[in-house]
Amino acid sequence: MVDQKQWPDSQRRGLSNVQLSEFVVQGLFNRYTHKIPLPTSTGDEPFPSVVILYGPNGIGKTTVLRMLDGLMSLNFDTFREIPFESCYLEFNTGQRLQVRRTKAGLAVTFEDHQVLLNPAPGTKGALNQNDRDKVEAFRTSFFNSVENISFNFIDSDRARAAKTSSLDSLPPDVVLTDRLNETTARRLRNELAYQRQWHGSPTLAESVRQFIRDAQLDSRAFFAGDEPDLFGKIIDDLSQPREAPKTAEEIERTLEQVHQQEKSHVRLGLRHDKWDYERLTSILTKPGSSHDVHTLTVLSTYADFLSSRAQARQLVAERLLTFEDVMDEFLVDKRVRVDSKLGLRIVADGNDLDELRLSSGEYQLLYLMVAALTTRRRGTVILIDEPELSMHIAWQRKLVRNLTRCASRATPQLVLATHSPEVATEFTEHMVQLAPSIN
Repeated sequence: MVDQKQWPDSQRRGLSNVQLSEFVVQGLFNRYTHKIPLPTSTGDEPFPSVVILYGPNGIGKTTVLRMLDGLMSLNFDTFREIPFESCYLEFNTGQRLQVRRTKAGLAVTFEDHQVLLNPAPGTKGALNQNDRDKVEAFRTSFFNSVENISFNFIDSDRARAAKTSSLDSLPPDVVLTDRLNETTARRLRNELAYQRQWHGSPTLAESVRQFIRDAQLDSRAFFAGDEPDLFGKIIDDLSQPREAPKTAEEIERTLEQVHQQEKSHVRLGLRHDKWDYERLTSILTKPGSSHDVHTLTVLSTYADFLSSRAQARQLVAERLLTFEDVMDEFLVDKRVRVDSKLGLRIVADGNDLDELRLSSGEYQLLYLMVAALTTRRRGTVILIDEPELSMHIAWQRKLVRNLTRCASRATPQLVLATHSPEVATEFTEHMVQLAPSIN
């Protein structure tokens, strides 16, 4: 029902044309009105759209992200806890999800559906418990409209809570210092529990491994570019034997290229097709084969099939290799590498290092880059609160550029809230100021 943080599963995540286009809140904290345009991508150029929210403390940057998260998950806890008059989230389809605070309760509207929710903090559900069917119809209508959107809210506590989970594995006789007393350790372990409850506690390595699996199953969900209709091409090639097929030398070059790509893909954990490179090349070099039209037609079509499959894997490989390059650009004494079995390996001084043993800034960087790496092709929204946490200014300045690099050939919507102007150094035209003007 409405007010439960639950997202229905969809097999078409990453193929959605639905995007967020505008968020407006009025009377926030009884003082402010913020109108935030959310640029959408056309899909012609596979490049992320970026919005960077900035403004003084207390203006509502984090609150705006929490409101967006609440709207997309139909969880209205934030709306009960803070003063506001009304807000809406508009989509590029023209649909609008609106929330108004009334004397009776929270009036939530989407298309022809409206429900009145209990406004008291700590409560859930409709004001009138007899409206269960009405609430379910509302929920069904909304999630049917946005089910293919992939949504990720990275708040400042989630990354920090995951990082501090290294304390959970400390031996019971660990020496506690003034910097890490028992009370602090208990609080940090509680944060770990929150992190695990929030999103199932996958490690970053597991997230990368899952991305590799999913992207190979359906590359269209993660990368721009249309795959050819391989079956149709095979039928066309076989049904039109009069057309001159590729030469034996051209087919050999195609097979050699696929063979070399597959060798480079093994380290990244990418599966390749089962075919016999040596046998096929031997057929092509056999006397008489170079002039056999039927043989050349069949092998040409098969080589194109293998090449197309390898190109789809190459898209995955290129994004993974870009991710490695990005991490190399930031880290000096450590290397982060994609691993076929583990998902990720972090190496320092020749030894493997658990991701939770990174410094706070290093972990924050890795956390954000993995989120960008695993983004889907279209309909992906990533909200990031205070991306600059624990990062040196030099890192802050190149952070957003490298987030977009890690999401290569995809068009996610990145919405960042920051206190650091350095984050927007290369993206000043994407900044949206939340001004302290009084209503």
